[in-house]
Amino acid sequence: MINKLIFGVVIFVLTGFILSTGVRAQDTNITDLLEDLDVSEQQAFDLVFQDPDNPSLNIALAKIQLRQGNYKAAIGSLERILIGDPSDLNANILLMQINMITGNHIDARRYALRLRSLDNATDEHIAAANQIIAKIEAENQRLVLSGFYSLGGGFDDNPEGGSKGNRALIGNSNGVSTKKVQAEEFMMSSLLLDMTYRLNNQSQSQVNMRLIQNWRDYNHYNNGDLSSTSAIFGIIHDLQSFRLGASLNSSHIAINESPYLNIYGGEINITHRLASKLSGTLTTALSRHVYKGHQVNATLPTGHNYMVRYRIAKTNNIARLGGYVSTAYSDATAPWQRHVTHRIGGDLSTDIMPGITTLAASYSQRHHDHLNPAFGNTLRRDIRRDFTLTHHIGLRHFSTPQPGETRLTSRANIRNESSTIANYHRNSGEVSITITRYF
Repeated sequence: MINKLIFGVVIFVLTGFILSTGVRAQDTNITDLLEDLDVSEQQAFDLVFQDPDNPSLNIALAKIQLRQGNYKAAIGSLERILIGDPSDLNANILLMQINMITGNHIDARRYALRLRSLDNATDEHIAAANQIIAKIEAENQRLVLSGFYSLGGGFDDNPEGGSKGNRALIGNSNGVSTKKVQAEEFMMSSLLLDMTYRLNNQSQSQVNMRLIQNWRDYNHYNNGDLSSTSAIFGIIHDLQSFRLGASLNSSHIAINESPYLNIYGGEINITHRLASKLSGTLTTALSRHVYKGHQVNATLPTGHNYMVRYRIAKTNNIARLGGYVSTAYSDATAPWQRHVTHRIGGDLSTDIMPGITTLAASYSQRHHDHLNPAFGNTLRRDIRRDFTLTHHIGLRHFSTPQPGETRLTSRANIRNESSTIANYHRNSGEVSITITRYF
């Protein structure tokens, strides 16, 4: 009954408006009215059926369909307008944007070119069309070279893992040590070089190679300054209903310029669309960690690592909500170093404030199934809790950063770790600010 009443009110108001104006005005008040009354797609379609040549009603219907993720129906509603008036400004703008979002670059370029030629297009509309055309041309280049460099710094309040009675590896044996918990200033920088080659096939497959260098320079950190060098080679292939990605990677980590750890591995990602604005990603990874000494028994942690993770993400108008579960296993050389880690996490990203703000949290348990002689008859169980707040803001307009725009990133992390091992408990945190420049 309520739906029928609302429907009757909408018909009455719109009929009076149309008769009073006597023209096919492209007033957005009609769209606002439909949205304010929370009219369903079917109700809006019934209105369009009564007056199919009214562009405002068709645009209102298209926006309702877009809000529900029904892109195909929205395109049909807008193309219906262009049958009667190919120069309709609003319809051409929306069709250009929708086709760009859905990956139909051919039609997006066609509507952008038409938009540039319209007499009623403003300088802002023409600039938007030129931006779409330039983006399509850039994405269709066979070989693209890009990258970024970043510089920042911050405070780490417990980099050495200070904890009363903390179990630590001393030489080749496990013992108990007491480390002082203290704050530590650090500087950090990163450099990334990316080379992407797009294959000439219908699915727009691409081959990618990345080189990444990271540095972290502590002020007084006893264990030294950290650096890592990584190389990643991957391929992405789009299929009809999902995207397949695979990569090989190699990393070298050094402490005070001395070799510490080499990591070799591979990863496979399968991303699929579950529903409107809802996607899932399955990730499997295999890696081998080879420690190179540096005050640690090199044979203990060395081994293979296996990981499986499934992540699901939902996007709406103001936020993106994601969550994941993962399981990892390490078969280190020493039995008591072998463990299984189960992790669950979630994150929320929103642009309700200038920029993009992300709140993430995770909880994990690590189970060791073999006794360590140093800990007696206690099987080790570790629990870890992480909370991270990150904010990105573009420095051009101090708003949501656009692709390639220089951005400022602020990050705060709090971590709590505990274990069944006697007296082991660690709280740590980090605050940092980084500026990233793309090229």
